[in-house]
Amino acid sequence: FAALIIILTTFFAGRRSSGRDSVNLSSRLSGINLVNANSALLNDNDPLNELATSTAFFPDLDFTQSGYLYKKSNKKLHKQWQKRRCRIEDGHFWLSHSDESAPPTKLSLLVSDCKPSTDDPKSFDLYCRERTYHLQADSETDAKRWMLALKREITRVKAKMLSAETPQGNEGGSSGAISELYERKMCVAKVRKLPGNNVCADCSSKEDVQWLSNIGALVCIACSGVHRELGVHVSRIQSLNLDVISPLEFLVPLSSGNIMINRLFEYDAAKCATWKPIPGCTRFDRQRFIQMKYRDRTFVQELDDPDASLTEAFNNCDFENTYRALLSPNLTKKPFLRNGPFHQMVLRETSLSLPLADLVMQLRIEISDMEAIMIDCIRSGNADMVAVLLRYRSLSSAVRGIHLHSLITCSENARQKKITETLRSLQLGDSTQVQNVAVPPILFISTPDSASLSRSSSSVSSCPHLPSDSTASQNIISKPVNVLMRNGTTISVPQCTPFPS
Repeated sequence: FAALIIILTTFFAGRRSSGRDSVNLSSRLSGINLVNANSALLNDNDPLNELATSTAFFPDLDFTQSGYLYKKSNKKLHKQWQKRRCRIEDGHFWLSHSDESAPPTKLSLLVSDCKPSTDDPKSFDLYCRERTYHLQADSETDAKRWMLALKREITRVKAKMLSAETPQGNEGGSSGAISELYERKMCVAKVRKLPGNNVCADCSSKEDVQWLSNIGALVCIACSGVHRELGVHVSRIQSLNLDVISPLEFLVPLSSGNIMINRLFEYDAAKCATWKPIPGCTRFDRQRFIQMKYRDRTFVQELDDPDASLTEAFNNCDFENTYRALLSPNLTKKPFLRNGPFHQMVLRETSLSLPLADLVMQLRIEISDMEAIMIDCIRSGNADMVAVLLRYRSLSSAVRGIHLHSLITCSENARQKKITETLRSLQLGDSTQVQNVAVPPILFISTPDSASLSRSSSSVSSCPHLPSDSTASQNIISKPVNVLMRNGTTISVPQCTPFPS
């Protein structure tokens, strides 16, 4: 009789345990209120934790979580932990500001990763496109729950992108992220096909030519190290394969190519030939030549009247002649005064003005009336041009001449909602929206070497628009590619087919 009692007790205890497991499974699959879930969810031996890293489970099911976390400030000195409301929803991580009425920062989880901090078990790091966010929970348990929720949502949006080829995969979710990834792939494919980009712009090597400078040159890995030594004020290097390059950063490279770059920076061919390195040369030879070429501009053409040449180039939206005039050592500030050629160019309703304006920003030309120019641009409603000109704040030494408060007031009075949101985000330290401009379609079909980028090239037959979500989805293939983030972590993202020639 005692044995029978023991058997029955064991049986009913097992049934109760099975019921709890069923409830826990339902909670995990819904992804809702993970903060209040049973602590058994965090058991490392729990096989259901595999849901966080499996791309086979529930790609269409959102994992939503909200609550408060502490964010470490990004200041160089006196770093502080600031309490912020956070939310995981619809493939994004939403991070509120100290003023919770302001629009929160929206971070795409498609190209993000989450890892525990090595310094504190309550802390973890969220690696995003633009920066790394150091976050801290109230307890180690809460930190693990947030990390698990992030991992699940990251896995879900990647799985959804991989399934985007099917009709079901085209609905909702990450369609914007698909278009963004496809646009970036198009930019990379086009840059590789530009004239002269099959060899290094500096030493003519054909090995590992994938390192892109913000001034338009594509170089090999050996020369890229020397470019980094020049400093970002001269040349900022990123990898086409490893870095996540924003659309804004492609404007100048898509408009140039190595042949054009060398026509400009190696204009004095006879003098240049004396110093130009070859593949396999010494590092000293590379350093000496690259410093002369880009930092000192030893071989550029000195125009007789660069101000007049620049005015004509601005009027014609001629990229190469604009570049040539900007490099001329005797260029004055006259073309950049208010109501001058530069001012008139940025107010034109043409997408060809974007690369020209960004080139001026990249070369760090001093513009004394920049705030007045930007106010006129805001009133015209050109959000992409405003985003390009906002780079002046970070690239130029004359930051004191631009007051975001004045620009925000102007934008609100002009009822430019999109521009206002961009300015407010920048005011709060978030530059993500500034980076996302629309790349002019003509940059994908014109060849800078054969015709340069000028107003005449705009007569090309109808410009192709970026693909719709369904078109982009058809170009996504299931094979993932590993991407090295700027902080050193590696993540796997889906790869799409390159832009067709």
